[in-house]
Amino acid sequence: MSSEIGFNPWLAIWVRPRETIRKIVDHNPKFRFIPLSMIYGFSTLLQLAETASLGEVMNPWLILLITLVLSPLYGMLMITISSGLLFWTGKWIKGKANYLQVRSAFAWSSVPLVLDIFFKLVTLGTFGDIVFISGVEGIEPIGAWQTLLIGTLFIVELVVLIWTLVILFIGLSEVQQFSIGKAVLNFVFMFVILFAAIFIINWVMSMIYLKANGM
Repeated sequence: MSSEIGFNPWLAIWVRPRETIRKIVDHNPKFRFIPLSMIYGFSTLLQLAETASLGEVMNPWLILLITLVLSPLYGMLMITISSGLLFWTGKWIKGKANYLQVRSAFAWSSVPLVLDIFFKLVTLGTFGDIVFISGVEGIEPIGAWQTLLIGTLFIVELVVLIWTLVILFIGLSEVQQFSIGKAVLNFVFMFVILFAAIFIINWVMSMIYLKANGM
């Protein structure tokens, strides 16, 4: 792994994101895209399962299996779409990167999600289906260490989110050859467009449903 580019990017990305992204895109911007997609897809689908409270209607281990199977395709799809929007909106503020370089920066920012996945699996092994239930109302932990585990998971998720964004902004800044401020703006543009697209799709689907049911 490290012999291809002279160091281990899985470790270096945590503490030297700018240097790591630069060496990766100079070597091969497609480097490790599939495993990174699996990480991103797996973590994101686990979060979606929790938000949708699938644990109330499905066995948690079945949810985990389905998530594992779908994670590569889902991860590749979402990274591709997000990176495409980042590339497009980056051009508005004079970004210099090509699409594959932007995709590489986005994909490698998902490495901290490994930590989130690890703690979710530990929590799944301890509590079962509550991992996939949104909120903790009515859940009484068995003991103090279980309470500590839930609190730790929350903190880990927060730290992972922050560090993922930090790595993304630094990576975008490096490949786009502009400031961190513009990298943040690049992300905001992408997020607004993605949110608007989701809103429009949901609105159209709602209108179709209402019309089909004569409402």
